[in-house]
Amino acid sequence: MEVVGAALPDIRAVVDAYTKKDVFNMDETGLCWHLQADNLMATHQLEGRNINKERITLVICANSDSSQKISLTIIGKHLNPRCFKGINRDTLGARYHANAKAWMTQNVFRLWLLDFDRRMQGRQVLLLLDNCLGHIPLEEFAEMNVVFRNTRIFYLPPT
Repeated sequence: MEVVGAALPDIRAVVDAYTKKDVFNMDETGLCWHLQADNLMATHQLEGRNINKERITLVICANSDSSQKISLTIIGKHLNPRCFKGINRDTLGARYHANAKAWMTQNVFRLWLLDFDRRMQGRQVLLLLDNCLGHIPLEEFAEMNVVFRNTRIFYLPPT
Protein backbone atom coordinates (compact mmCIF):
# COMPACT_ATOMS: atom_id res chain seq x y z
CA MET A 1 0.00 0.00 0.00
CA GLU A 2 2.93 2.33 0.59
CA VAL A 3 4.04 2.02 -3.04
CA VAL A 4 0.54 2.80 -4.28
CA GLY A 5 0.18 5.71 -1.86
CA ALA A 6 3.48 7.20 -3.01
CA ALA A 7 2.56 6.83 -6.68
CA LEU A 8 -0.98 8.21 -6.30
CA PRO A 9 -0.05 11.89 -6.90
CA ASP A 10 1.75 10.95 -10.14
CA ILE A 11 -1.19 8.84 -11.30
CA ARG A 12 -3.63 11.62 -10.48
CA ALA A 13 -1.54 14.19 -12.39
CA VAL A 14 -1.49 12.02 -15.51
CA VAL A 15 -5.20 11.12 -15.36
CA ASP A 16 -6.31 14.72 -14.67
CA ALA A 17 -4.80 15.82 -18.00
CA TYR A 18 -7.57 13.86 -19.82
CA THR A 19 -11.35 13.94 -19.75
CA LYS A 20 -13.12 10.89 -18.30
CA LYS A 21 -14.23 9.72 -21.73
CA ASP A 22 -10.57 9.59 -22.84
CA VAL A 23 -9.20 7.55 -19.90
CA PHE A 24 -9.35 3.80 -20.55
CA ASN A 25 -8.41 0.85 -18.37
CA MET A 26 -7.68 -2.63 -19.70
CA ASP A 27 -7.29 -5.81 -17.70
CA GLU A 28 -7.54 -9.55 -18.12
CA THR A 29 -9.54 -12.02 -16.11
CA GLY A 30 -9.65 -15.79 -16.19
CA LEU A 31 -12.95 -17.55 -16.67
CA CYS A 32 -13.00 -21.20 -15.58
CA TRP A 33 -16.04 -21.97 -17.65
CA HIS A 34 -16.08 -25.68 -16.89
CA LEU A 35 -15.61 -25.48 -13.12
CA GLN A 36 -18.34 -27.07 -11.02
CA ALA A 37 -19.95 -25.04 -8.29
CA ASP A 38 -18.80 -26.20 -4.86
CA ASN A 39 -20.31 -23.54 -2.67
CA LEU A 40 -23.04 -20.93 -2.58
CA MET A 41 -25.71 -22.40 -4.86
CA ALA A 42 -24.50 -26.00 -4.82
CA THR A 43 -26.25 -28.13 -2.23
CA HIS A 44 -23.34 -30.56 -2.02
CA GLN A 45 -20.00 -31.16 -3.70
CA LEU A 46 -19.78 -33.95 -6.24
CA GLU A 47 -17.45 -36.56 -4.79
CA GLY A 48 -14.91 -38.52 -6.78
CA ARG A 49 -14.49 -35.99 -9.56
CA ASN A 50 -11.35 -34.14 -10.51
CA ILE A 51 -11.60 -30.38 -10.62
CA ASN A 52 -11.78 -29.26 -14.24
CA LYS A 53 -9.70 -26.07 -14.44
CA GLU A 54 -10.26 -25.48 -18.14
CA ARG A 55 -10.24 -21.74 -18.70
CA ILE A 56 -10.31 -18.89 -21.13
CA THR A 57 -8.96 -15.39 -20.60
CA LEU A 58 -11.15 -12.37 -21.24
CA VAL A 59 -9.59 -9.01 -22.06
CA ILE A 60 -11.89 -6.23 -20.89
CA CYS A 61 -11.47 -2.52 -21.63
CA ALA A 62 -13.68 0.52 -21.06
CA ASN A 63 -13.33 4.23 -20.45
CA SER A 64 -13.81 5.98 -17.11
CA ASP A 65 -17.32 7.22 -17.68
CA SER A 66 -18.29 3.84 -19.23
CA SER A 67 -19.60 5.50 -22.38
CA GLN A 68 -17.32 3.35 -24.54
CA LYS A 69 -16.66 -0.31 -24.05
CA ILE A 70 -14.11 -1.99 -26.32
CA SER A 71 -15.27 -5.34 -27.68
CA LEU A 72 -13.99 -8.37 -25.79
CA THR A 73 -10.89 -10.27 -26.72
CA ILE A 74 -11.02 -13.94 -25.80
CA ILE A 75 -7.90 -16.07 -25.42
CA GLY A 76 -8.41 -19.81 -25.55
CA LYS A 77 -6.24 -22.91 -25.84
CA HIS A 78 -7.26 -24.10 -29.28
CA LEU A 79 -6.77 -22.28 -32.55
CA ASN A 80 -9.99 -23.70 -34.03
CA PRO A 81 -12.32 -24.81 -31.22
CA ARG A 82 -15.25 -27.01 -32.15
CA CYS A 83 -17.72 -24.36 -30.97
CA PHE A 84 -16.58 -22.14 -33.88
CA LYS A 85 -17.25 -24.78 -36.51
CA GLY A 86 -19.35 -23.27 -39.27
CA ILE A 87 -19.31 -19.81 -37.65
CA ASN A 88 -17.89 -16.71 -39.25
CA ARG A 89 -15.62 -15.29 -36.51
CA ASP A 90 -16.02 -11.78 -37.87
CA THR A 91 -19.67 -11.82 -36.73
CA LEU A 92 -18.93 -12.77 -33.11
CA GLY A 93 -18.47 -9.24 -31.82
CA ALA A 94 -15.25 -10.34 -30.11
CA ARG A 95 -11.73 -11.19 -31.20
CA TYR A 96 -10.33 -14.64 -30.53
CA HIS A 97 -6.68 -15.62 -30.01
CA ALA A 98 -5.17 -18.93 -28.96
CA ASN A 99 -2.11 -20.16 -27.11
CA ALA A 100 -1.26 -23.28 -25.12
CA LYS A 101 -2.21 -21.90 -21.70
CA ALA A 102 -4.96 -19.45 -22.73
CA TRP A 103 -3.00 -16.58 -21.16
CA MET A 104 -2.19 -13.08 -22.28
CA THR A 105 1.11 -13.22 -24.14
CA GLN A 106 3.23 -10.37 -25.40
CA ASN A 107 2.26 -11.17 -28.98
CA VAL A 108 -1.49 -11.09 -28.22
CA PHE A 109 -0.98 -7.90 -26.19
CA ARG A 110 0.87 -6.22 -29.06
CA LEU A 111 -1.93 -7.11 -31.50
CA TRP A 112 -4.58 -5.89 -29.05
CA LEU A 113 -2.77 -2.62 -28.40
CA LEU A 114 -2.22 -1.86 -32.10
CA ASP A 115 -5.93 -2.51 -32.75
CA PHE A 116 -6.89 -0.30 -29.78
CA ASP A 117 -4.73 2.56 -31.05
CA ARG A 118 -6.27 2.22 -34.52
CA ARG A 119 -9.80 2.40 -33.02
CA MET A 120 -8.94 5.63 -31.21
CA GLN A 121 -8.10 7.41 -34.46
CA GLY A 122 -8.67 11.15 -34.21
CA ARG A 123 -8.53 11.16 -30.39
CA GLN A 124 -5.81 11.39 -27.77
CA VAL A 125 -6.53 8.84 -25.04
CA LEU A 126 -4.82 7.50 -21.93
CA LEU A 127 -4.67 3.73 -21.41
CA LEU A 128 -4.02 2.53 -17.86
CA LEU A 129 -2.43 -0.92 -17.57
CA ASP A 130 -1.17 -3.04 -14.72
CA ASN A 131 2.31 -4.54 -14.65
CA CYS A 132 2.02 -8.07 -15.91
CA LEU A 133 4.45 -10.32 -17.77
CA GLY A 134 2.17 -10.38 -20.80
CA HIS A 135 2.29 -6.60 -21.17
CA ILE A 136 5.21 -5.34 -23.23
CA PRO A 137 7.22 -2.53 -21.61
CA LEU A 138 7.20 0.78 -23.47
CA GLU A 139 10.94 0.54 -24.16
CA GLU A 140 10.40 -2.62 -26.22
CA PHE A 141 7.80 -0.87 -28.38
CA ALA A 142 10.38 1.83 -29.09
CA GLU A 143 12.93 -0.85 -30.07
CA MET A 144 10.36 -2.35 -32.46
CA ASN A 145 9.76 1.13 -33.97
CA VAL A 146 6.09 0.98 -32.97
CA VAL A 147 4.56 4.43 -32.53
CA PHE A 148 1.14 4.95 -31.00
CA ARG A 149 -0.47 7.95 -32.63
CA ASN A 150 -3.61 8.13 -30.49
CA THR A 151 -2.77 6.37 -27.24
CA ARG A 152 -0.60 7.27 -24.27
CA ILE A 153 0.17 4.18 -22.20
CA PHE A 154 0.59 4.48 -18.44
CA TYR A 155 1.64 1.44 -16.42
CA LEU A 156 0.37 1.39 -12.85
CA PRO A 157 3.00 0.65 -10.17
CA PRO A 158 3.43 -2.97 -9.12
CA THR A 159 1.72 -3.89 -5.88
